Amino acid sequence: MIEWKEFALEEVVEKFIDYRGKTPKKTASGVPLITAKIVKNGRINTPNEFIALEDYDKWMTRGIPQKGDVVMTTEAPLGEVAQLCFDGKVALAQRIITMRGKVNVLDNGFLKYMLQSPLMQHRIHSRSSGTTVIGIKSSELKKIPIPVPPIDIQKKIASILGSIDEKIELNLKMNKTLEEMAMTLYKHWFVDFGPFQDGEFMESELGMIPKGWEVVSLGNLIEIKHGYAFKSKYFSESGDYIVLTPGNFKENGGIKSKGEKEKFYNGDFPKQYLLNEGDLLVVMTDLVAEAPLLGSPAFINENDKYLHNQRLGKVILKDENQTDIFYIYETLNSPYVRNIIRAGASGTTVKHTSPSRIEEIKVINPPSEIQKQFGQYLSGFFNLIKNNEKEVRDLQATRDFLLPRLLSGEIDLSKAEKQVEKVL
Repeated sequence: MIEWKEFALEEVVEKFIDYRGKTPKKTASGVPLITAKIVKNGRINTPNEFIALEDYDKWMTRGIPQKGDVVMTTEAPLGEVAQLCFDGKVALAQRIITMRGKVNVLDNGFLKYMLQSPLMQHRIHSRSSGTTVIGIKSSELKKIPIPVPPIDIQKKIASILGSIDEKIELNLKMNKTLEEMAMTLYKHWFVDFGPFQDGEFMESELGMIPKGWEVVSLGNLIEIKHGYAFKSKYFSESGDYIVLTPGNFKENGGIKSKGEKEKFYNGDFPKQYLLNEGDLLVVMTDLVAEAPLLGSPAFINENDKYLHNQRLGKVILKDENQTDIFYIYETLNSPYVRNIIRAGASGTTVKHTSPSRIEEIKVINPPSEIQKQFGQYLSGFFNLIKNNEKEVRDLQATRDFLLPRLLSGEIDLSKAEKQVEKVL
């Protein structure tokens, strides 16, 4: 039996880089800034904040992060962990600590997965402090004991779990590309009118459009229904149903492969609010003042799992023979419609829209045969997206099953490798 030993983190971590309490001057472009809000579910999402290149050396005086370093959020939220995968310079914001394992003592990949494990998450949170905002001090983090096997075992564990995450990342990138291709095709057909340039055009209240097309209110084509006010006392951390919220949506359309802050529901509810595969939803309320999610649409790609809550609108076609659902999806997701939704939203801290506000937006209504032809193209894209999402869920389930078992020495490494090979 291979012996695992426990060490305090400070004994096996070569470098702690801590910029808490400091706020850099942000710019529109420059060196990407890693903030706590983009470290989610084991990944670092694309940075959308920057510091000026000329400020980098003055700012990064406590240490320069390297590719492969492990980052952890120290509060709001506490304990989100990921690994730096960026080439080139990155800057660190407050509420982030970066760790680098000692060479041949602690592998960074192993450190990432160990910090994500239930054992280490419990130890991190047990040393936290605060009331309104829960956080951990660097001095407390350094004292936390971490189980460490020999370095070759660490690297093998990191390789097994890393191969799953690499496949997940590949699928997510592929879906992002497919979503961008779908919007590009929409723009080519219905904004630039590329396939129809040889035909006649006519004036409309939205500018020149192909002859025979029309401008209508979205309410002529769709109806939007509010969801149900699910009772908070029935929310839990597990269950058969998930109440979808705006937090489950992506800014540019679609539902996240694994929703953040999923809300499971174990109470009774009217069955018409159980969503079906193929249903189309749109975000009606956004808790962020800039409202990046407001108006974001998404298809449901699973059956008998998600519930439709009141902060989302369900989109129903008034005539399926005349209007294509994929055309409606891309129209709702277009910058033109999204900007109108945001501009017409009410509220300050929380932004709201309503079915009537969306339904009154004027849009181009191409002939049904053109919409259907467009929909045939997009159905292929969205079928691939759906299949990739299913594979991601299966991979996540495999990883979540293996992670605590590998990190406790409960499962044999060769068996784990074979199990992973089956799903990759």
